[in-house]
Amino acid sequence: MFPGSKDHVVRGAMMEEEPEYDASQSREADLVPATPEAILALRGHAGVSPEAVRRALELALPTPGPEAWTHFLDRTLLFLGGLLATSGVVCFFAFNWQALGRLARLGLVEAVVVLAALGAWRLGPERLAGQVLLTVAAVLVGPLLGVYGQIYQTGADAWNLFLAWGLLIVPWVLVGRNPVLWLLLLGLGNLTAWLAWGQLAGPDPWDSTSFYLWMCSTNSLAWGAWEFFRRRNPGPLTSSWVSRALAALCLFYAAVPSWMALLESRFEGPWLGPVFLAALLVAIFRLLRPRDPDLFLPAAGLAAAISVVTVAASRILLEESEAEEAGILLMGVLVLAQVAGAAAWLRRAGRSS
Repeated sequence: MFPGSKDHVVRGAMMEEEPEYDASQSREADLVPATPEAILALRGHAGVSPEAVRRALELALPTPGPEAWTHFLDRTLLFLGGLLATSGVVCFFAFNWQALGRLARLGLVEAVVVLAALGAWRLGPERLAGQVLLTVAAVLVGPLLGVYGQIYQTGADAWNLFLAWGLLIVPWVLVGRNPVLWLLLLGLGNLTAWLAWGQLAGPDPWDSTSFYLWMCSTNSLAWGAWEFFRRRNPGPLTSSWVSRALAALCLFYAAVPSWMALLESRFEGPWLGPVFLAALLVAIFRLLRPRDPDLFLPAAGLAAAISVVTVAASRILLEESEAEEAGILLMGVLVLAQVAGAAAWLRRAGRSS
């Protein structure tokens, strides 16, 4: 029988010759986290039967009961209902646009936004239903601004719409303390910057190193601030969603100029992208990895590094080499080797965390 609590696996506890566990003989050094990887690693050891491994997995990963399933379904259906309600409002206006007058168009959207906001205020942002209603209200602010712009033909640029949308929902984001609202605000900010850069700065963002590095810097600052506050103030903002989204954005904004510098000789600042990417990888593996057992950030960092190495290899093997068939074969082998190495490292890191 697998002894101990659900949080730890005791080395040698599943040995057939020692079926009983003496707590007085245990030592803290003999305990490792009861992860599925650690339990499965005991398969094949002398004296460890398959039944003992299955029992250990049952204790470490208990099957959800009726209450857990009810809680899961309640949350899932609530979020799905909010998503469908928001989509229904947008589709309703798209289908009945010509049949509705100006006041009807604005009045209906405003009514839904006000009702959702009042419902969130009545239920309170600490309750899940209140968070869903507040999210619905924040999302519908965008269609409301779009309807207003279509009715009165304001002629505003697209980035003005997203900027106004983000500024209007800032109070709700601060009050709601909901990671979904923060992700919405993050997406609006990045989309505003993307659209504004091409109209105000001149060059297409896809062809500008400055744009990517500026976006990488601003998102890195936001990422650092989020990590600082969520570690110092545990609560609703301890969710890793926003941190993961910011990390993925930073890696993307650092990887793209690295790709373009390898593929386009005219790309300005060819070494700035790799420098930014290397700095992010150092921050992930040297600063965050020792404090956080989550493997998402290391996996994302390895994916970004693999993409840059693959692009560099494609430049050498496919463009500068005459043996195109052999280059394609070597590219496949290189990608497989990189992915296998990254997977092996992540597996070892998961066992040790």
